[in-house]
Amino acid sequence: QYNIWNDKYNSRYRLVLKSQKVGITTSVLLEDFQDSITRFRGHDILIIAQSQNHANEHLRTLKNLILNSETYRQFLITNPSELLLKEEKSKVSVAYIKNPDNPLKPSRIIALGASEGGVWSWKNVSKIHMSDIAATNLVDDSGLFAAAFSRLANTDGNLVIETPPRGARGRVYEIFEKIQKFESEFSLHIVKADQAVIAGLISTEFLNAERQRLG
Repeated sequence: QYNIWNDKYNSRYRLVLKSQKVGITTSVLLEDFQDSITRFRGHDILIIAQSQNHANEHLRTLKNLILNSETYRQFLITNPSELLLKEEKSKVSVAYIKNPDNPLKPSRIIALGASEGGVWSWKNVSKIHMSDIAATNLVDDSGLFAAAFSRLANTDGNLVIETPPRGARGRVYEIFEKIQKFESEFSLHIVKADQAVIAGLISTEFLNAERQRLG
């Protein structure tokens, strides 16, 4: 988790191929929050998941982590002040984060499903976090990725993809292939289930049962 987090200072684009239940989604969500109060203050961060419901759930996880922190709960805007518009308060698909540099321009962390049209609309995006995006049911996900990359054009922003692999198809696999050929700007991290067992995140019994179930 720390290696992936710290690599954001070396690589503008990161691909994390992971097993399930290894804690990567949560640690990258925490990174998103850190970025919203530091290097990307006043900007938008998009969390794109395989569906809107999954994206909302990721954002809910992050908001709960913030609210349970005595140090950081002050940053989550739950009620607009006289300085903000009435609608600028955290809700299901958007978290508004205080910007210490400019109270009139809060940061936003926005949850989105895997819809090309939904991604095109956003401006001032400095970071995109794609979670489990290989699990989308899109037949062709190239438009979604094109829309995502275009959002970073004016901000020189960052993109991190963390997802289990899903066979030799789709944009994630194409990125992986290019990394293997040293033809990509992406850095690569691979997190296997065995590492999660060593870290105590999942049990040996669970892993063995999954291997038997899935092959």
